[in-house]
This record gives sequence, structure tokens and C-alpha cells, in this order.
Amino acid sequence: MHEEVIDGVLCKVAGNRQVQGTENNPRRIRDLPPEEQELFKAFLHLRCCPLLPGVPQVEQDGYWPADYREWQAGRKSRDEEYKEHMLKNGWRLRDLPQEEQGPFWEWMLGQTRPYVPGLPQEEQDFIYQHDYDRWKAGLDSLD
Repeated sequence: MHEEVIDGVLCKVAGNRQVQGTENNPRRIRDLPPEEQELFKAFLHLRCCPLLPGVPQVEQDGYWPADYREWQAGRKSRDEEYKEHMLKNGWRLRDLPQEEQGPFWEWMLGQTRPYVPGLPQEEQDFIYQHDYDRWKAGLDSLD
């Protein structure tokens, strides 16, 4: 642990984590206004949240103030950003040549596939490019 001045405040830093003396210390969701709590929790999905010392696992509700500021400023959640990215750039089974779809899908049985939150099950046909490349090369699956 060392001391460092961050945003004009003397802080104690462990590795790259600020542990005290700064407004970047973790906060608790339960301390937010009740009408914001569920919406902010949804925003935090897929983000790294701090573990709060001495708080049982079932009560962990820490967040970083920077995440709260981003949420208040209207930034999209990571789920929404990922969904937009995948819809624009993701590889999909439906985009493969028709004659490849069935054989490739059989090869994919048991494989991990991308899941895009917020899309109905019938739209979940995303695939990883590396799986398609392995299948085209006649290689075994990795999973």
C-alpha cells in the first residue's frame, strides 16, 4: 500500500485500488433513494463492483461512484451496449450459407455460444467466429 494524491486528495492505494481518503471509495446501493435502487442495479450488471469488507455475501451491494455518475448522465448499461454491438457486428447462424447451417449447428452442440440479454430466445443464434473457423478447418470443438 502506498499514498498517492488523486483529484487533489491524499489517498491510500493498494495496487491500483483506492482504499480510503477519496470520493472513489465504494458506496452501497441501499443508501440510494429507493426509486433508483432497482434501475441502478440493472445498470451495474456486467460491471465490476467492489466487495465490501465485513458484509455477508448476500448483502453485498457495493458500487463505485463513477458508475453512479455514468448512470445519472444517461450512459447505457453494458447489457444494452453489448446488445447493440452484437446486433451490428455479431456473427449469426442465419448469416451462414444455408447448406452450412445444419452441419455447423450439429457441430456446435454442447458448445458455449454468445447470449445477448434482452433478445427473445428465438433470436439467440449468435456464434463465435473462432468456432466457425475451427469447423471450416475440420477441427474438433474446444469445449
